Amino acid sequence: FFAREVLRQGLRLNWRPKGVTTTADTLLPAMERTMKEVFGVAVTNRYSAREAGRMAATCPEGGRLHVNPFTH
Repeated sequence: FFAREVLRQGLRLNWRPKGVTTTADTLLPAMERTMKEVFGVAVTNRYSAREAGRMAATCPEGGRLHVNPFTH
């Protein structure tokens, strides 16, 4: 993924996003660490489905997924 390639190639970014949000796949701890290292911002993981929309997102305090009460 992009963040890993930035590290592998020793690139320096001349920009910084306000945040990083992941969807559509499992966010592994190593992936999250790499993104935080490269971008220097919080990483939010969202779980969603076309039928129900955003069903859960990571909590900034504990990193666990919290269910969106409006989707079930």
